[in-house]
Amino acid sequence: MGHENLRIPDILPPGRRIILVDIDGTLVEGLTISSFAKYLDDNHYFNDSFLKSMQEDGSRYKSSGHSHSDYKRFALDLVLHYAEGLKDYSVSKVQAMADDFFSSVQRNEVPDYQMYAFSPQLIHLMNRIGTTIAISGSPIESLAPLKRILNLGDLRATTLRQRNGTY
Repeated sequence: MGHENLRIPDILPPGRRIILVDIDGTLVEGLTISSFAKYLDDNHYFNDSFLKSMQEDGSRYKSSGHSHSDYKRFALDLVLHYAEGLKDYSVSKVQAMADDFFSSVQRNEVPDYQMYAFSPQLIHLMNRIGTTIAISGSPIESLAPLKRILNLGDLRATTLRQRNGTY
């Protein structure tokens, strides 16, 4: 997984305020990484043994003491299992499926995942104040459509390594 440093001068016009907003639990109800992996698996485009591992990660965290180290382990394991589930799959196909996923989200067809009704108005208000940057541990390809839908100024999220058009 690649790591980019957030460089404010690269994304923020001089004299403009910056507003950071989380996505999961703030703009959407649910966990994007899990819901998107399930959507991919339902469409036969994800290694289902790693979807099971992701579900086990969630169950293990729910039954934990919810300490900082419990959460850190959960978050890292979840991303690693997601990355393994997409290994050797086409980046462009996954990106296209993310568009389909968010179309389904907008029609309220994705179980346990939805955009909050207030999210568009909230982002509109925040955009009037400054440049809104959404941040998430969920994968960037799963959230790119949300960036367009909500007119976010920028999006910073987990980015998986790619080579020759595949993960």
